[in-house]
Amino acid sequence: MNLLTKAEFGENPIKIHHKERILTVGSCFAEHIGQNLIENKFNILCNPFGIMYNPGSISSCLYRLHENSLITAKELQLCQDYNCHPDFHSRFNGIDKYATEKYINTAINDASHFEKEGLDWLLISFGTAFVFKQKRDGRIVNNCHKIPASEFHRELMSIEQIVKLTLEGIHNLRKSHNNLRVILTVSPIRHLRDGLVQNLRSKSRLIEAVHLMCQEDPNLFYFPSYEILNEELRDYRWFKEDMAHPTQQAIQYIWNRFKNFGIHVESLKLIAKMEAIKNNLNHRPFLSSSAQYKKFLDVTAHKIDLMMQTYPEISFDTELSILSSLRSGTKDHQVKT
Repeated sequence: MNLLTKAEFGENPIKIHHKERILTVGSCFAEHIGQNLIENKFNILCNPFGIMYNPGSISSCLYRLHENSLITAKELQLCQDYNCHPDFHSRFNGIDKYATEKYINTAINDASHFEKEGLDWLLISFGTAFVFKQKRDGRIVNNCHKIPASEFHRELMSIEQIVKLTLEGIHNLRKSHNNLRVILTVSPIRHLRDGLVQNLRSKSRLIEAVHLMCQEDPNLFYFPSYEILNEELRDYRWFKEDMAHPTQQAIQYIWNRFKNFGIHVESLKLIAKMEAIKNNLNHRPFLSSSAQYKKFLDVTAHKIDLMMQTYPEISFDTELSILSSLRSGTKDHQVKT
């Protein structure tokens, strides 16, 4: 019995390798994929300015990152007791204006430094085609920060606008990275505040815009995360209680589809080896002082040592630290899997 309709799509013709450098920007789904890449020790910078949903803000982020365009304290706005910037996530908000300016500029400098050292892959996750524009200057903001709605005008971007702004941001990055490859996806997270009809209008425009861009540029590729959750899985058990965000199980399912789609076979083998080490480190023995368990830890240590020799560019400090605590009898640890 077939209980789902599989989202059929081929493997990406070019795949991500551990030796390459990756930047992810966009919705919280970019962070889900990015976090999995981080945990599997890829060289990645994930959402350096925080979560971004609309194509206009994502494009501005790419410009700011490439140009190392710092902010000034004058750009900050007061939201309740906090200083905030309309281009940055609320995690950057602070009570002290100049400390907030420094915090944001440090993030910009760090992101720009990462990009300048080389960039092979860019992963963009679009969340919505709706944008808020400040009435005073018509500027698209990434975050309204609970500033009164009367100060903003809300509109739905056209497909043409999405294509134009996104390609401009990508092409600006390619001034320094000619061979930059881009994976585009539309977040499967449903924006229910917009209502189902408006959410579908928004997602439809994003999907059509992404396909137009991929047709225009052979180094742009589409990963159908929206279709996997909302069409392939297609069941509320895959959503959290808010009926909008995917469960951890759904995120893992999509990550597994992404691995087959876009991760190089050599990196898949490395991920499998690291998974075996994680399982060993998470193993709970019946008796931790037994000779059998000590031998088990010695075998695990040997596996880590071989990995360090084979992949000297990858850090296994976390695994070594956990191994050390296990050998000393410390039990309060868990390796993410």
